[in-house]
Amino acid sequence: MDSRQWGVLVIVLAAFTAGWKVNGWHRDSAALVAQKAAQQVAESVTQREIRIDKEVAKVLEDKLSALKANEVHTEREILREVVKPVFSAVCASDDYVRLFNAAAARKEIILSGVSGESTDAVPSAVAPTGR
Repeated sequence: MDSRQWGVLVIVLAAFTAGWKVNGWHRDSAALVAQKAAQQVAESVTQREIRIDKEVAKVLEDKLSALKANEVHTEREILREVVKPVFSAVCASDDYVRLFNAAAARKEIILSGVSGESTDAVPSAVAPTGR
């Protein structure tokens, strides 16, 4: 091989090496662009998820506070419920109290289904009212 062939071989090798290097740079540049785009998409998705999570948390807190308010209200209503009235004032006569208790007992018997006979009759020992 003479020097001219060596020169051409060196030039071809240099061109091949330069092309290889430029191709690597191009691929690295394309990969960097794709990586940056993926990172931007990931950040936007993360921000969107955070925003959605905040909205859902706010709605959940509102519902829980409403339920808690209803729970307290319900408990107050149950605590104030009167199961069996006690007549402590003199405004009701003894006959009225007896009739009321008899009616309540009849309703309990009807609702429980213990007796099959009709209990609609008023007790016969009704005292006349002095009104």
